[in-house]
Amino acid sequence: ITVRCCGHSAPIKLNTTGRSALSLAVELLDNMGENPEWEMEAALLRDLIDLFKKQSPCTRTDKMHINESVVDRWAWMLKDTIHHDITLSTADGARTAHSAILMQASPVLKAAFSSDMIEGRSKSVEITDVLPAAVSLFLELVYTGSTSADVSTDVAVDTLRLAHRWQVHDVVAMMENCAASLLSPATFIDIA
Repeated sequence: ITVRCCGHSAPIKLNTTGRSALSLAVELLDNMGENPEWEMEAALLRDLIDLFKKQSPCTRTDKMHINESVVDRWAWMLKDTIHHDITLSTADGARTAHSAILMQASPVLKAAFSSDMIEGRSKSVEITDVLPAAVSLFLELVYTGSTSADVSTDVAVDTLRLAHRWQVHDVVAMMENCAASLLSPATFIDIA
């Protein structure tokens, strides 16, 4: 759109495609600057912006919805192994990941990979006491916070154990909910 003033100022051009009213109002106000020819319009825009501030649905405690493309991007980061620099060795082969992601998620892995311990020197961890599928699910949950896979009781329990061991609290919470949803008389012994 083009906004013109009845005075002698040059018109202001804005691209409105995919933009919110608030972002347009802020940009328009910035473009008006301190020009006295825009004084009345600038005052109206400041009032409009103040109105948006008062009606904002986001507060410090609210969570924003995550667009599915963000989850897809992180899933792609997990699958694109070229930049992975950590190896998790399992019974059926290796899983790889970004050290920065795992070290941010887990204080245990941060200590291991930052130290002069075997894991720190080799940039690898051997995991023999959980199902390989649990390691894969653990990584998927660390990266994306979600999964589209059907999770068996055995995999859920092993993923929960791994998340507890490495103190990845958000994955622990996700797997506790998953285990609770799998709870039945037939699975009680395995989960409990």
